[in-house]
Amino acid sequence: MVIYFLAALIPALGSIPGSGVFPNLGASTANTAGLLLLRYIMGLFLVMMLYMVVIHQIHIDAMLGGMADFYEADSELRMVREDLLDIVDGHHRTFGHGAWHGGIFGILGLIPLLVYQGIAHQHNWKSILLEGLRWSVICGITGALICWLG
Repeated sequence: MVIYFLAALIPALGSIPGSGVFPNLGASTANTAGLLLLRYIMGLFLVMMLYMVVIHQIHIDAMLGGMADFYEADSELRMVREDLLDIVDGHHRTFGHGAWHGGIFGILGLIPLLVYQGIAHQHNWKSILLEGLRWSVICGITGALICWLG
């Protein structure tokens, strides 16, 4: 569980003010601690989202969780869940698998949002693309650590 709090440092430190290609829109250095705290909290949100993307075993609970006898300790459904988790536990929990899914999340999930933001603020296409690729790499590294060490 500690890895998630450490993994949140990657997006927080990967987006230091002035490190991106989008201009700094009025952020002053007077509230740098507050900005870093906000970046860390947003990094935690990103880690929570990437956890659901890179660790596929949690989807077993998502499929079975709505059934009535899922929460009973000795139910047949609960035993099937435990057997299934014993079979698939550890599958696709590698650094490369997490990097792949984290990078794909950045490309398919974040780049479209950055394009919308870039269009609204009238940025050129190079800066939008570079920012999207930077965030895809950040998501890839973060996803790799979550999947491998989480």
